[in-house]
Amino acid sequence: MWYNTGMSEQKDNLEARWDALYAQARMVLDDEGVEREEKRRAVAAKKLKRAGLEAPPVDLRKVKETLLEYSECLKYMDAVNKTGIARREMTAAFDLWAEAKTVEEYICRIRDEEYKRKRADVVTKLRDQLETLAMDDKGECHANVKAVLFGLERLDKGFFSDPRNVEGIGGDEGRALPGRGGGGILININGDAARISAAPPEPDRLGGKAQVFIDV
Repeated sequence: MWYNTGMSEQKDNLEARWDALYAQARMVLDDEGVEREEKRRAVAAKKLKRAGLEAPPVDLRKVKETLLEYSECLKYMDAVNKTGIARREMTAAFDLWAEAKTVEEYICRIRDEEYKRKRADVVTKLRDQLETLAMDDKGECHANVKAVLFGLERLDKGFFSDPRNVEGIGGDEGRALPGRGGGGILININGDAARISAAPPEPDRLGGKAQVFIDV
């Protein structure tokens, strides 16, 4: 009798936690979100009716456990692996149970906002580190200035220079620039190629074709 009571309490706790999570997810929906959920519910009902089913062919309790775990760890595969549910069941739940998809999107929003906050903390630490280096009056550097600047360029483009701007790098001609989109290479033009580029041929002498000059 005690065992059955414990199982009942555990089930009630799961349902209570799920109801609270779903209520939070619904609370943040705007009008478009509410409409989107209703459309999903209608589409799912048609799919189930066409298949001769009244409910999604998945263990809804496992789905709830997985999404509750996901809301805590914010890592989808970790949650799936912990509860042991098959990935195909989760896919079916998202497709045939509108509530599950609403909760998943809510958790993804939490995860993305959490990532932005963590990135802001990293940017703050890099700024503090750069300020410490700049104010060091003993001539001692405790970190790589270029590495700090590179990190700030990538994480805080709104306040620091565009990372695609290669001016000021200096002394690294002919070397690939890591992390610069498109795999760009800075090339030093010497000899005849430099003279030709300084005084390009007249357009009518090119015959409508592009010319490439290489000086190695």
